[in-house]
Amino acid sequence: SFDTNSYSSATTSSQFGGGARQQQQQQQQGSTALASLDQGSAALKAKEQPKTVAVRFWLKFHVDYGQTIRIIGGHEAMGAWNLTKAPFLRWSEGDLWNVTLEVSAGGVYEYKYVVVEGDGTVAASWQRGANNVLALQLNDEEVEVYDNWKNSPGALVLVDGQEITRERKLLAWAADMSLQRSELRRTRMELAQAREEIRVLRAELSVLRMEVSEANIARAAAEARQLELERNNSALRLEIAASQASARSTMEEAARLLNDLSDDDSIGGVSSSGGSSGISSGGPPTYASANAPAGAGSSSSNGSHGSGGGGMFGSLFGFNMPG
Repeated sequence: SFDTNSYSSATTSSQFGGGARQQQQQQQQGSTALASLDQGSAALKAKEQPKTVAVRFWLKFHVDYGQTIRIIGGHEAMGAWNLTKAPFLRWSEGDLWNVTLEVSAGGVYEYKYVVVEGDGTVAASWQRGANNVLALQLNDEEVEVYDNWKNSPGALVLVDGQEITRERKLLAWAADMSLQRSELRRTRMELAQAREEIRVLRAELSVLRMEVSEANIARAAAEARQLELERNNSALRLEIAASQASARSTMEEAARLLNDLSDDDSIGGVSSSGGSSGISSGGPPTYASANAPAGAGSSSSNGSHGSGGGGMFGSLFGFNMPG
């Protein structure tokens, strides 16, 4: 017999199992590559953003009682030229004032010192001369600046323990700028390329997800079809079993009828033989009916056929068959 269950299971497994696994592997590989590119993009972004440098500012200056000093400048750490946000310097022995600020590397910043009264919102006096200028290179780690109130040229700058003037520091920063700009352009190109690769991978991943979804839908439809075939197969088996039972019952009934007919024919044959013996022994003659068809007398005298003429079929169907 035909095994519908095995065929349906094998068809579903071969058509949809391998393809779905392959698509899931491709999706996993795409996700891994996408995560790797995201990490690379984050690293490039971090590289593009400037780091900060710890800069300690020193100033030797005597102030009156109740007065303090603030540093104000263009960087946010210096208050962005807002006196109320400018940080205070701490006083130490010898009228030395200092403060340490985290300032972005790779830039040039202007700043001044301000003597303030009381709560620090009112300026008593500003540092003389032009604004101080500080250039920070990208490779700077720790910087100390020793300023003077008169803002005279040649203020001392210590970079990682090495002495340099403010002016020479500015020139060194300008020399580094061209190299830094080239590297920045290259980094931005790499970042743009990585973003494009991420975009392509995301598009491919979206397609793979759609294919996996379609494969899942097809697999669900195949499983539903398999269940339907199994139900139909069960119903067909029940019908076949019922048909076989009905056929078996019919055959048994037919065999019983044939046996009954055979018994009837045997009894009819004995009666016909007895009639013939009666004629030969001088019994009363048997006359054919006036309405009997021609040849009926000769037929009735034949013991093998008898007046019942139809035999088995006559008994079965209720009429006489012609001799």
